[in-house]
Amino acid sequence: MFIWMILFVYTKVDIFEPIVLITSIHLLLFVITPIISLYQNDILWFNKNVWGGCIKGTLLSTLAYICFIFGYYFGKTKRRKYKQKNIQNWKKIYNISLIIWFFCFICNMIYILSTGINVTYVLTLGSSGNTTIGETSNSMLGFIGMISYGMISSYLYIFYYSNSKLLKGILFYLMFSSYLIRGFRFIIVAIIVAPLFFIYIKEKKRPSVILIIALLLLLSISVGFIGGIRDDMRAGNGIGNSINSIIQFEYITSVIIDNFSIYKTYYGIVQNIPSIMNYTFGKLMFMYTLIMFIPRWIWSSKPNPISQKINEIAVSKYASKAGTAYPYLGEYYHEFGVFGIMFFSYFFGKICSWLKIKMYEINIHSIILYSSICPLLLQIMIRGYTPSNFYLIIFSVLPIIILKKRSIYEN
Repeated sequence: MFIWMILFVYTKVDIFEPIVLITSIHLLLFVITPIISLYQNDILWFNKNVWGGCIKGTLLSTLAYICFIFGYYFGKTKRRKYKQKNIQNWKKIYNISLIIWFFCFICNMIYILSTGINVTYVLTLGSSGNTTIGETSNSMLGFIGMISYGMISSYLYIFYYSNSKLLKGILFYLMFSSYLIRGFRFIIVAIIVAPLFFIYIKEKKRPSVILIIALLLLLSISVGFIGGIRDDMRAGNGIGNSINSIIQFEYITSVIIDNFSIYKTYYGIVQNIPSIMNYTFGKLMFMYTLIMFIPRWIWSSKPNPISQKINEIAVSKYASKAGTAYPYLGEYYHEFGVFGIMFFSYFFGKICSWLKIKMYEINIHSIILYSSICPLLLQIMIRGYTPSNFYLIIFSVLPIIILKKRSIYEN
């Protein structure tokens, strides 16, 4: 609160700036949800009490936020000043964006089909179609599944250049349904928010308070609903009776709280490292990011990430097998301790400062870059897993790089 009092006095904060989203998620993860847990006496995490790391974890999260502020506001790059230039070969850019989108969509469908789900099941949101889930394996095609992230940015080009509402609607539905089948809550939020970011930034407008509240309510319902149905969808049972959960306020709020309750794994990390297990010194953030790039069909004996061992040490073997995750600060800490918290939080602040500059550049590529990446910061903060997050950003940005290289500007 003290930091924000200073910011409001000396700076002007735009509602679309990264710091607004970062601060909101940070408070939800490390302040608000822990208080709710204490109020509800929701202490255990996979039947383990990890609250020995609460005080240390809270102090470190506050230190991390201060370092983020320094990275975000101090020593930042100045905005570039140049006149807006229209893209002369915009029809070619539009056609290339269509090719990129369909390529990414096909890659996504190949990955989904490899799990035993058929096309009809995807297109009907699980209401019909046969599945053979459990009889096939998709572990060899995980790399292909990551290419699908390019749909977000390439869709924004189509959204901007196409005059066909029908085409934009069909592509959005295909994108939505394919991601829904995979159970991705964060990507559903991204594909809803990204076009809204793009519209308001492009038109230099900002939404009203009522519209923001309505959007937050819609996103909350979406996250709660997807969290309730994704197990049935992945298991091949369709939506089924889970549709009823969308009107149950208590159920939706519980799903959202559970999503942010991974702070408890973070508590276990700061409590048990380095007393039980030493710091990992980049084995996840750097080494496994390189290893993850190698498809499993090439390296069949590719090792599992050390994060599984971290979850076992922080909580339990059961929690590790269940696939519990931890926030971004947990990764910073188990890699390099307090130094990791400070350095990478500062570096994250620098990246967000650079991203903020893109929001104000009068350039279609920069606006699409910002609109595509900013919603993904939610996933980067909640799921501290650099190997996956790194390629999430890479494949989201890659279409923009390609289309920017192919653009010819008018004089």
